Amino acid sequence: VDAKTIQIVAPTLASAANQVFVVGQAPTAMAAVTITDAATATITTAKDLRVRIPATSNMSWNTALTTATIGGGAKSKVSTTVSYEDGGKTLVLTVTSNFAGNDQIVVSGLGFTSFTAPSAPDYLQLVVSGSGGGTAASDSRTIQVATPPTVASAANQRFVVGQGPTAIAAITVTDAATPSITAANDLRIRIPATFNMSWNTALTTATITGSGASNVATTVSYEDGGKTLVLNVTTNFAGSDQIVVSGLQYTGFTAPSASDYLQAVISGSGGSTAASDSRTIQIVQPTMASAANQLFVVAQAATAMSAITVTDAATPGITAAQDIRIRIPATFNMSWNTALTAATITGSGASKVSPTVSYEDGGKTLVLNVTTDFAGGDQVTVSGLQYTSFAAPSAADNLELVVSGSGGGTAASDGRTIQVVQPTIVAAANQLFVVGQAATAMSAITITDAATPSITAAQDIRIRIPATLNMIWNTALTTASLSGGAASKVSPTVSYEDGGKTLVLNVTTNFAGNDQIVLSGLQYASFAAASAPDYLQLVVSGPAGGTTDGDAKTIQIVAPTIASAANQVFAVGQPATAMAAITVTDAATPTITKAKGIRVRIPATFNMTWNTALKTATIGGGAKAKVSTTVSYEDGGKTLVITATADFAANDQITVSGLQYTSFTAASAPDYLQLVVSGSGGGTAASDSRTIQIAAPTIASAANQVFVVGQAPAGISPITITDVATPIITAANDIRVRIPAGFNMSWNTALTAPTITGSGAAKVSSAVSYEDGGKTLVLDVTTNFAASDQIVVSGLAYMGFTAPSAADYLQLVVSGP
Repeated sequence: VDAKTIQIVAPTLASAANQVFVVGQAPTAMAAVTITDAATATITTAKDLRVRIPATSNMSWNTALTTATIGGGAKSKVSTTVSYEDGGKTLVLTVTSNFAGNDQIVVSGLGFTSFTAPSAPDYLQLVVSGSGGGTAASDSRTIQVATPPTVASAANQRFVVGQGPTAIAAITVTDAATPSITAANDLRIRIPATFNMSWNTALTTATITGSGASNVATTVSYEDGGKTLVLNVTTNFAGSDQIVVSGLQYTGFTAPSASDYLQAVISGSGGSTAASDSRTIQIVQPTMASAANQLFVVAQAATAMSAITVTDAATPGITAAQDIRIRIPATFNMSWNTALTAATITGSGASKVSPTVSYEDGGKTLVLNVTTDFAGGDQVTVSGLQYTSFAAPSAADNLELVVSGSGGGTAASDGRTIQVVQPTIVAAANQLFVVGQAATAMSAITITDAATPSITAAQDIRIRIPATLNMIWNTALTTASLSGGAASKVSPTVSYEDGGKTLVLNVTTNFAGNDQIVLSGLQYASFAAASAPDYLQLVVSGPAGGTTDGDAKTIQIVAPTIASAANQVFAVGQPATAMAAITVTDAATPTITKAKGIRVRIPATFNMTWNTALKTATIGGGAKAKVSTTVSYEDGGKTLVITATADFAANDQITVSGLQYTSFTAASAPDYLQLVVSGSGGGTAASDSRTIQIAAPTIASAANQVFVVGQAPAGISPITITDVATPIITAANDIRVRIPAGFNMSWNTALTAPTITGSGAAKVSSAVSYEDGGKTLVLDVTTNFAASDQIVVSGLAYMGFTAPSAADYLQLVVSGP
């Protein structure tokens, strides 16, 4: 027998616990490993220590970790800096001193990773015989990479870009026979990072069913900006436990995404994918393209749309359930013309869309009724409709395609733009006119096109006076002065429309962006009545087009007022008579100026004048200091001129009296004094609120009478006197019947009791008297006559036929002696 022995010894390896990992699990800390050398020591500095993962276990050491925590009695004999071999399958611990019998270390602070596939339970291997050495000992605990749970949605789901929040297909999660879903790590269902949707984080209560439902809370939360749903696991799952999750939603379908899969995560926040859904999610996007960009002008008439082509995606998303909507952006200032309800539909999908259309959102959205679901790539082209209500400028924007129902999000934007532009009109100054003013030069007007031009030779430029403003353009002027950068693009020969309300500038060449013209040399006329401040209107969309812009300056027609204290009725032949006091009040925007003065004009056809012998008026009122009391006359006495010594302020007022009317030469129907504040020959700014009238009662003898020189007194032919409809025969002035002064006879003054009959007989005394040496008969009127009152006078006589006299007429006087 050999004097020497042979012996086989074995160090030991013992993890603190069995470890089960799941495919796809994130890097995971190792359970602490205790290594104990044999009683006859085997661990040396020459061979070091190695802890090896079996080749068939689908995991490796986390080689990113190079510093271990070393404990135990022999910890000073092993370096804390570690390394790895075999592509990360083997951990190398550097031994700095040979171990003694039973020396022990405890290794921790390192981890495992790359759980790529399931692996049956196995054991870490301890190697003490150097690189590639055999297994000196196996771990007393196991490691295992378990089969992951499965995730299966009830159906594939396809969404459309812009779709509203949409219910999830129910998701079934089933744990493996060796369970891996734990309360420590919860359960997460993650949308791939590159997939353009998220969970609807507004919903925080899920419906949970299935055998494992009691292990999961129904209150959910979200991570990763809504990309990850977190299900709170309250109790570890048992083998094959299953839950079904529903009642939640997806949202935020911002762009197309190719088919992809939901990801189940069971290793905590940020963990890797343990399983992918067996069903797909996908976001598709149909396209929309108008035939051309469209440019509109503020207030343009309803305008035909450019044809719009809608093409479904290869994986179709347009359905009869949701229809097609073409939406004008909410902030864009136009709408569809809802009066048109029949579109022209062409294209491969035309038979699937009704030509009868409708509208939503107050005309902002066109609804195309889809009668049959589209197939991949189906296409329709829509035309025959119009846009309208171009209310204000809008920057270039895009129509929006909606295929997810009323109120749905934008699935696609038009490849062409729509835009509403507004050229501008600015007069050089506000202009104030007075009723009756003569034709007046316009303030120069500057017209500037928008940056995206809209003024064209096809539509010209129109400058319109508002329909309610009481003036027109002076159509006698047909040549304008034009300046500015675009002057060469507009003819100086102008025309007019709308009875002179609209000026037409003939554009010979389309304007470029921001082109400008300055217009002058024309006039306004026919200031017929007062008008509140208003604005000239710029029209660039043709005859009868809408107002593209209103002038930044105002035009206004004002009217001072004239009011006599009373109506005045005069009689033909009446002597000069005092005027009723006249009150002149300026407008709130004053018009009476020192330069133009005040004129009070008797109408040209009215048969009287001012008494030009009177040169001094009595002036009262708040503005009396602004007017001279010395007056003058124009137009042969038809016009009174009052000199203003200072401009009037708003609502200034004067009262004029102390003057007279005269020369009542013939009857005149009721008429009005005319106020003129625009200078000599100016138009009538206002008419008197009271009337003036010249009346002429009539006198008619029953027959012509012929007398003979030396004849005895002869009875009168009965004389009928009839007052006018506006009566002027009064008790104050009586009635006189006068024999012309050159006629050689007189009244028989011995007779003082005539016979008086007729409707007015009771208003005249039966006792008469005479004036002018018997030339004038005086009938004493006791009561003013009423309209058309009449008397017939007889029983008197003529006498004193001293010489021949040619035929002549008795004269009626009703205005006093």
